[in-house]
Amino acid sequence: MNQRVEQLITIGFFLPMMIASLLITADLFLKSIKKAVKRKEVQFFLITILIFTYLYFVLSFSMNLVGFVTYHYAFAIFFYYYFNRKIGEILIIATSVMVWFYLFLVDLPNREHMVYLILFSVVLLIVMTFLDKINVIADKTKFYLIYIITMVASPKSAMMVYHKVEYEWYQLVLVLLGSFVLMWGFSWLHQLIEKEEKEVIDELLSSRRDSLTGAYNFYSFNKDLVIYNQIPMNRSIAMIDIDHFKAFNDEHGHLAGNDLLREFAQLMEAYLGQTVGSNHYKLYRYGGEEFCIIFEDISIAFIKETLESLRVQIYHHAFNLSNKHVSGISFSAGIENCQEEQGSLLDALHLADLALYQAKNNGRNQVRIYSDR
Repeated sequence: MNQRVEQLITIGFFLPMMIASLLITADLFLKSIKKAVKRKEVQFFLITILIFTYLYFVLSFSMNLVGFVTYHYAFAIFFYYYFNRKIGEILIIATSVMVWFYLFLVDLPNREHMVYLILFSVVLLIVMTFLDKINVIADKTKFYLIYIITMVASPKSAMMVYHKVEYEWYQLVLVLLGSFVLMWGFSWLHQLIEKEEKEVIDELLSSRRDSLTGAYNFYSFNKDLVIYNQIPMNRSIAMIDIDHFKAFNDEHGHLAGNDLLREFAQLMEAYLGQTVGSNHYKLYRYGGEEFCIIFEDISIAFIKETLESLRVQIYHHAFNLSNKHVSGISFSAGIENCQEEQGSLLDALHLADLALYQAKNNGRNQVRIYSDR
């Protein structure tokens, strides 16, 4: 095969796509490391080993196939603009050190020219920092500008130290072409991974949410209960049951009953979000017309006051059910605090359920605290 055709395939497509794949795997590896390893120094050590291994592979591959090092700053620039700016800054300097180390291993003749490698990295870092400071160019434009110039110019700086071939015009064109292929390959793979991650997250969220009401489902409740029991703090549980729901279904039908459950949950979410804040509670559909709320760092007195106000608001609310409006919907609630009972959240759940039972036996449409019995 003609040497120029080989270089076209290698520089213009194969090497860029390989580096794009390495960048994606490096990003996935970093995310996994941060989740699995807590100690920062161990994280740093593993990341350093990974990046230097990748860099050495790219340097060795390009030198042996085309006679000069190329695309070696791709990791630094992509990390700087896409993944982690701090790691990107370190990689800009580390890349010149790695190139020096690699060329030293292959017996470079011009050691006095090593300063060119360091100088290139320093100038590159200064320019990137300056562009960030003046903040007059869009981030994407900065990336394209720095990326293309660096990809084309960096092989020449390495050649001042050592090279096997001359950096001819057609090779410059191939590197330019390959830079666009690398950018396209990375963008395509990155979007593919992000789409997969979004689908997994959406699937996970949908599996933890009740499809009718949007509240967390019973599966989520059981999972969270295990976690909460392992992390003790001031929590309270409220059990809520819509009064006379079976009679409502018999009179208006199951479709209207579903509409009622959906709007009832939305009203609770909106009211609790405003009064106690979304970070201090979690709403679950416990089953049928019964809901459960777990509160964090909220006094039981304030919870009762809040639910009483919610009860009044819902009673006077006109529910829009199958083209007709229905009002006078009430609920009963039982509350208990985990900290006051000095037991597990499961114990508090049982007592809140007993308080709910008391509320229903005493005429419904009321909120009771178990410890006030």
